[in-house]
Amino acid sequence: MATTDFVDAKAFLTKDFRGTSLYNHLTETILKLINDRPADALTVLESVSRQVRECTFSAGPGLGAPTKGKAAEAACNARGTWANNCSALHEVEAKSPVVQPFSGDLSAALEWTGVSFGETDTYLITQALHLVAAETDAQSVRFFGKILGTQADYYVIEVLPKTPTVKEPTPEMEGSEGANKLVYYVAPSPAAAFVALPPLKASHVVASMTRKRFLTGNLDAHVPGHPPFKGTEKDFLHAIIARVSGETNVCIDGFYERDEETEKIVKAEEFEPVEVETLREGVEGWTHLVSGLNDQTGRVVEYVNPASEEEAEEAEKPELRDLEEEQWTVGDANGMAFAKSIIWPGAVAVSDGNVCTSVYVGYGIPKPTSIKAFSPVAPPALPLEYGADPEDEDEAVPEEQPDDTNEPEPEEEEEKDEDDEDD
Repeated sequence: MATTDFVDAKAFLTKDFRGTSLYNHLTETILKLINDRPADALTVLESVSRQVRECTFSAGPGLGAPTKGKAAEAACNARGTWANNCSALHEVEAKSPVVQPFSGDLSAALEWTGVSFGETDTYLITQALHLVAAETDAQSVRFFGKILGTQADYYVIEVLPKTPTVKEPTPEMEGSEGANKLVYYVAPSPAAAFVALPPLKASHVVASMTRKRFLTGNLDAHVPGHPPFKGTEKDFLHAIIARVSGETNVCIDGFYERDEETEKIVKAEEFEPVEVETLREGVEGWTHLVSGLNDQTGRVVEYVNPASEEEAEEAEKPELRDLEEEQWTVGDANGMAFAKSIIWPGAVAVSDGNVCTSVYVGYGIPKPTSIKAFSPVAPPALPLEYGADPEDEDEAVPEEQPDDTNEPEPEEEEEKDEDDEDD
């Protein structure tokens, strides 16, 4: 090619068009393909070119058009991820018995109590439940709720797996009979990919009770405070979810029962629908479905070494236990019944007498049960190598000695003055 032809071609490619050029667009497109290295670059060439074009500033008349930037690219990638994941939904039955209902009349009753996700998010949550059910080997899948954060929120899906994630309990964490019976998946939106939280440790539960902190929305964020939290926000989030679930996951009394052979909680075969009026009148028609955690140990039951002859103690807050009347309020929800937690604001359950669902939407901070203000744990005493003297602690506080100056009393002074005047 002649030099003149090359110069003319480059001048044509670099011709300015609203702040950019074809030459710059092709360069950015090729650079993105090299950085991403897709399996079939030729197939995705058009889509990559479109993404680069949408993220490029395009100057218009007057004040100009807004810059799209990374937000538009992230939204486009999220839509693509959701579209790819929806292919797994074809393998799931339309009415899967694994997925507990969330939409329909129950969703309308939740909206009546003040908990609403909107039609779009409700539909996406239902699709996400079926998607998680298709990707996991679960006995049941339900929507736990939404934990609010400062930068992003957490949509939480609760899964009861057929195969326990932690088979045997250890001193650090419980097995499938305790706090790790359920597995939780979280995502910043119902259209994003859900990620499983790691198994729960008892130390994380105890540490979560010593601080009040808003979540950031970043699973890998540091959790400051005293005493130090040995984990990241995903561990802190799991501890909060386990505490909320143990106190607010309720159902209709008699809907579930304990299997005499397996000791597992199963749906009662002879369950008869309950009158809605019974659920509205008091907490007697409701019952806890999940075991509560001990505030001191962070476990459902104490750990017992299998080699020892000790017997495991019964749970302090077992499954299918009665609700505390002073911690709940019940009422009517547009023809259905609802039960709201006073301790955990944002936790609500609704039922029509046949089925029931409970949801939590809040910051993961319980309401104080007394007027005592929150006070962090005091730091421990200084060790000897840092200048602390143990003898100082044992020294008794000096007592105030009586005054032995024998000063005259005021009355005696007055009498003495009168005698002097008489003389």
